[in-house]
Amino acid sequence: MFDYSIKIAMKSQSLSDFRRVANALALAALVQESTTVIDRMAYALTPEQSVRALNDALRTIASVSQGSTSFQVSQVQVKKEENTYTFTEVKEREGNMRYKIPGGLPTQEEVTDFIDAVTADVRLARKVGAVALSLYVRAKQEVSKGEVKS
Repeated sequence: MFDYSIKIAMKSQSLSDFRRVANALALAALVQESTTVIDRMAYALTPEQSVRALNDALRTIASVSQGSTSFQVSQVQVKKEENTYTFTEVKEREGNMRYKIPGGLPTQEEVTDFIDAVTADVRLARKVGAVALSLYVRAKQEVSKGEVKS
C-alpha cells in the first residue's frame, strides 16, 4: 500500500529560472554568427540533444573567454536612477560591432537545474530555444539600428 504521507520535495521550475541559459545560447549564436546552436535546442527531441546544444554554447563562450576568437565577452552594469541593470556584452576585438544581451550567464547551479528540468520534460528545451532566439534577434536589430555600436 502506498503511504500518502511521504512527500517528495521537488524544486518548482519556471521558464524564467532558465533565462540565463537562453542568454548563453544567444551569446554563442552571436559569436558563431549562426543560430544553429539555438535551433538545436529549440528542435531537441531528447534531453541529450538539448544538453549537447547547451554544452556547445558554453564551449563557444569558453573559447571567447580564453581569447581564441575575434570576440570578447564582458559583464556590464548600467545604473539608471536607483536601479542597476546587468548586460552581457559581446564585441569584436578589432572593430566596432557590439551586442548586448540583458542579464548574465548561467551559474553552474542553473546549468545543473536546467539539465534536471529538461530531463524531466524536454519541452522546456523548445521554450528556452524560443527565448534565446528572441534575444538573438533583438541584439541583431539593435546593432542594425546603430543603438549599440561603439
